[in-house]
Amino acid sequence: MSTPALVGKENANGTVTAIYVHFDGYLSGVGESLQRDYRSDAAVDRLLALGNLSTLVDEVKPYGGDDEAAASYEDGADYTSQPVAWGAEYLYLWQGGAWHY
Repeated sequence: MSTPALVGKENANGTVTAIYVHFDGYLSGVGESLQRDYRSDAAVDRLLALGNLSTLVDEVKPYGGDDEAAASYEDGADYTSQPVAWGAEYLYLWQGGAWHY
C-alpha cells in the first residue's frame, strides 16, 4: 500500500512545478523529510530535477512504477494524460521560502 504525494515549488511566474512521490507521502514521512533536508530554493530545485520518486524517506529512489511519467507537472497542464498525479493524497508546496501542505 502506498501514500502518494505531490511535491512542488511555486515559480516566479506563478506556475507550479511538481514531482510525484509514491510512498510515505504523509506528514511524518515525506513532510518530515522535506522540512529536514530541503530548506532552500537550491535544495528544492535539486529535488525537483530528480523527477518522480518512489520514496524520499531514508533514501531518494527514482519512481519505477508502470505509470511513470518522466516530465514534471506544471500548473495548467493537462493532468488527464498523467493519471499518476490524481492519486496524490498529500500536496506539498515550497512557496515564499517555506513548505506548505
